[in-house]
Amino acid sequence: MAPEDSSRFPDGIDSILAGRSESASAVYRHALWLLELQRRLRALLPPPLNDHVTVANCREGALIIHTDSAAWAARLRFRIPDILARFNETLPDAAIQSVRIKVRPPDSTRPPPAAQLTISDDTARLLQSVAESISDPDLRASLLRLHRHSRGNSD
Repeated sequence: MAPEDSSRFPDGIDSILAGRSESASAVYRHALWLLELQRRLRALLPPPLNDHVTVANCREGALIIHTDSAAWAARLRFRIPDILARFNETLPDAAIQSVRIKVRPPDSTRPPPAAQLTISDDTARLLQSVAESISDPDLRASLLRLHRHSRGNSD
């Protein structure tokens, strides 16, 4: 197999993003801009609110911020006048006219696993003993189900 012509390949991703491609360069500059807005927003907001916000975009005079719950969004809404004033004061070229807040919960596709219930062997023996003395079949079955959660019981 012949070696490939290395002149066809760019020098690296940095050279692409820094200016070789106009569209890639624009995306790179916009991403850097959003990172700067994110840094400034988090510095402006008090803890713990600053840990629950992410600058999603800034376009056409609108700063779009994501929060991870409606509660944090409500707190953030009270800060909109201060955010606008501070950003326009320190970043006059940004010309931010509005702030839009969107709730974007953290990505969790599955709920966390439930904690496994275990009981001591002594408690399991007590449950089994009590279950054997109970005449009500439903209560007896419930106590025996609890008995099966003992550490030493593998069935």
